[in-house]
Amino acid sequence: MLEESRQILGHLDDAVLKTQRAGRGEIGRLAIGYTDFAITGRLPALLDDFRHWRADIDFDLHFGSTAQQLQDLQDKRLDFGFITGPNLTPGLVSRPIQRDFFIAAVSETHPLAQRDSIRLEELAHEPFIVGNMQMWRHFRRKLDEICARAGFQPNVAQETFNSETIFGFVACNFGVTVHLECASNYVRKGVKILPLSNVSDSLVTEVAWRDGSLSPVQRSFLDRLESMLPNPQDL
Repeated sequence: MLEESRQILGHLDDAVLKTQRAGRGEIGRLAIGYTDFAITGRLPALLDDFRHWRADIDFDLHFGSTAQQLQDLQDKRLDFGFITGPNLTPGLVSRPIQRDFFIAAVSETHPLAQRDSIRLEELAHEPFIVGNMQMWRHFRRKLDEICARAGFQPNVAQETFNSETIFGFVACNFGVTVHLECASNYVRKGVKILPLSNVSDSLVTEVAWRDGSLSPVQRSFLDRLESMLPNPQDL
């Protein structure tokens, strides 16, 4: 009975310790959504830093469009969403984590691949490979806007669900694409990235969460992000 009592007391001590650590945001679980632009940008480094700082907090990661993530945040299926901004959803707050300028991508065998940069209108008669409207709505609206200013609408030859497929089709010379500069962290062999000399527009990736009180583990994550990220005005 003495040994059993010691075991019971040991379990109670463990439970008290875990409760105290949970209250300090040192253990727990976070559901996090992300877009293509987030995962090819700063998000991997941010998550890796946090995992080293709080090794006992686990992640449930969910790829999704900005629209889907915003809905999942409202429905409490996500704790944080890494979305394409700006976030204008009532009840959700956000802060920027990265800013990316627009670039073009062509096959290495494409005539434009020998250039150091191009003007956007030079793609006016090219077939475009782009993300589909359901998953890439925020990006597509901005793409249409900058192309319209250059005097054309993109000739969409193929829609896909993710960047990997976009660049795969570009590498096959099925078409060209306009993407964001974070793609330089990912682009596959056979694709040439070209700066757009006459486009100064950019898109911001934001981390969004529900307005109001945060759980200890949510507060721990957000505080660590704030320590890692530059001031929003410096992005």
